[in-house]
Amino acid sequence: MSELLRDSLLALASLFTLYAVTRTFLRALRRDGCRHYHLGSGSEFDSFTARYGSWLFAGVVVLSIADHALGEPAFPPIARDFASIGFLACCGLLVWTDRHLADHFDHYRPEDPQLMTAGPYARLRHPRYTSWLGLLVTGPLALGSALGLLAGLAFVPLVVRRVRLEERFLARLYGDRYAAFARQRSRLVPGLW
Repeated sequence: MSELLRDSLLALASLFTLYAVTRTFLRALRRDGCRHYHLGSGSEFDSFTARYGSWLFAGVVVLSIADHALGEPAFPPIARDFASIGFLACCGLLVWTDRHLADHFDHYRPEDPQLMTAGPYARLRHPRYTSWLGLLVTGPLALGSALGLLAGLAFVPLVVRRVRLEERFLARLYGDRYAAFARQRSRLVPGLW
């Protein structure tokens, strides 16, 4: 795949994903003042990631793009091509997950919280975090940025920490329902963890 085609695909996928996620956010803002985004932010069990996670994510993106623009690619074209395909898949997973979350919270009732078990949650406990990590690895790799890839990999412990905190919170909230749900699904990567 040519550099121009790869960069164009990555840019278009990024813009579409940003548009779709922003549209979902604005829909929530109009509907309920973003109450469900606050509920889904995890601020009640992980205030650090809720407050700084987006900034850290953006830092990895900016570093990757700058490294790509200023230097030679650190990875061979075939690796960058496969990473581009992975990046597109992660964009799709993020859009699908956000859409599913928005639909779930459209019907959310605090007095009777329902566990999400359909859509991307039919196979994974945390598909949004899977897409985050996937984007943080495949994006820099597709751009040929070794610095961006290292920064993205540095994000992994933060997400693993967040997953563990969220699972404790969900176990308290849903009890045995969450335990049964967790036994049937992987956390982030089907069949691995």
